[in-house]
Amino acid sequence: MISIGVVSKPHGIKGEVRVHPFQDCSDIFRTGRKIVLNLDGIETEAEIIQLRSHSGVFIVKFNGVDDRNGAESLRGAECLIKEDDIPEREDGSFYAFQLIGLEAQNLDGRYIGIINDVLESPGQRLIVIDADGREVLIPEVPEFVKEIDWKSGCIKIAPIEGLLD
Repeated sequence: MISIGVVSKPHGIKGEVRVHPFQDCSDIFRTGRKIVLNLDGIETEAEIIQLRSHSGVFIVKFNGVDDRNGAESLRGAECLIKEDDIPEREDGSFYAFQLIGLEAQNLDGRYIGIINDVLESPGQRLIVIDADGREVLIPEVPEFVKEIDWKSGCIKIAPIEGLLD
């Protein structure tokens, strides 16, 4: 299961909640989508029946949640989706979480480390690589990221001189 957001608090009195989507997962949320809500280790399937964007968050109405008390009971729930249910992007791009766990190599195939996070920044995303206990940040731009081989689980990086020293 992939974490795509979190329920922060109720919105109004008709069972709506505010959901903060994680990183680049906002396009996964849509009316009719079934997700899993995880609250304190208890997982419940929920269908989004209404959805609108408001100030960087979503106002979501889940099937069966009809009042503020029901919405309050969802406070803090993690929103999850099965990896197989994640839609492919039409433009060929990928979600940040899909990079996590890939092996980073330089262009010669030499091991750099494992990607353990992707950070959003104003200019571009930053790929966080655990390089033998040292954190290396690589901008996710074509000048640095040269190739992603999904089958072998590898990403080819062209680091600037001194970046990996």
